[in-house]
Amino acid sequence: MSAPVLERPTEESVLFALDALGNSPVKVAASLIEKGITGNRHSAGSCPIAEYLKAQFPGVSVSTYYSSAIYEIGDNGLLDDRKEIVNVENPDPVVRFIREFDNGGYPTLAAL
Repeated sequence: MSAPVLERPTEESVLFALDALGNSPVKVAASLIEKGITGNRHSAGSCPIAEYLKAQFPGVSVSTYYSSAIYEIGDNGLLDDRKEIVNVENPDPVVRFIREFDNGGYPTLAAL
């Protein structure tokens, strides 16, 4: 049995995934809750947005910040041996969600 072929994320596909979460921080939170995503506050690599994107693009290391998300493609050997870094500007609803989450909002999304 061969390993599954993983899609290499592009800036466009990452932005599409982020935009699909919703057009307000509340809708972003609702989408994450619906998908069963949780994460850690003040953690670029394990906040709910990072966890969502890791689920959307398996094999990709993600660090998410207020204004941008940085994706290390191929870092863990699942996609290839080369490491490629893609920096994507987060849409405004995602930026606002991250700020509100880090400031204590959306407690149902906080990992236990």
